[in-house]
Amino acid sequence: MPTRFGTICILLFWLITMGYVGYRDIWPQLMGDAAPRVWIDFSDEATQAIPTRWSLYKDKTRIGTVQTQMSFDARTEQFHFTTKYRDLVMDVEKVKAKIPEAVITAVVDRAGQLKAQNIKLSIVVQQSGFDLAAEGKIESVVQDGVLTGICHVTPQLFPSFEQALEPTPVTQGQVINPLQPVNRLRGVKPGMRFTIHESNPLGDAVAIMVEAGMKKYLGTSLLGGKKTERSLYIAEVESRPEQIARKTDSVDCWVISIRNERSTAKVWVRVSDGTVIRQVASSMGETLRYERED
Repeated sequence: MPTRFGTICILLFWLITMGYVGYRDIWPQLMGDAAPRVWIDFSDEATQAIPTRWSLYKDKTRIGTVQTQMSFDARTEQFHFTTKYRDLVMDVEKVKAKIPEAVITAVVDRAGQLKAQNIKLSIVVQQSGFDLAAEGKIESVVQDGVLTGICHVTPQLFPSFEQALEPTPVTQGQVINPLQPVNRLRGVKPGMRFTIHESNPLGDAVAIMVEAGMKKYLGTSLLGGKKTERSLYIAEVESRPEQIARKTDSVDCWVISIRNERSTAKVWVRVSDGTVIRQVASSMGETLRYERED
């Protein structure tokens, strides 16, 4: 069983690499040039005055709520995509953790290219009847195609510390994660097929930092010395819409199936207007599901 400090590191790494922050380049790049594109309309997203609300499930258990919203900064000509997680409850290595709030902000330009990413969270680890609270913050920017940043951690009963992230290349392309809920997707048509090239610069940088910290302070390894392999995802829109039941109605949705050798995902997009209704991602025997509330 890891120490409380080790558990905080593991949970931080888990949160960073969960469906909320793992970036995928390109979202999406179609395999056929003649086919219409699926895309996120950043200008349209930025006009949403009210945040989109989601319930988050791990397997069949509701573990928290999520709000997503995009805004436009006219001064910098950049879009800020903010995801707020509230009241997350999870178990890692038989240790229960609560995350009252986690706020992740990705800053992209008009082409969807990542320019900065910030994370701020609070966490309470419960182990053997003892609670340990901590706050964490990551501030990162992309310069000359490389992501750099600083991680700050303030545990309740341990000295605060900060560490620079390992400089990590950022792949070119529209980087909003297809597994991170967005309000709407444009141009979804039955039978469309496209590829998604995996790229997770912030997750890679944090993994390196956590691995180094655990080896230094705990004499153990989280990743076992193995480098995380990136692979190609294949996405395809199913030929027929699927009707899914909601609390107040039933809606017809196009279903985008996404898969590679390690994981699968599905995105349900309302036929009438492109609104994203549900997203599900499964990997390593676990499933995360986002259900739109409004």
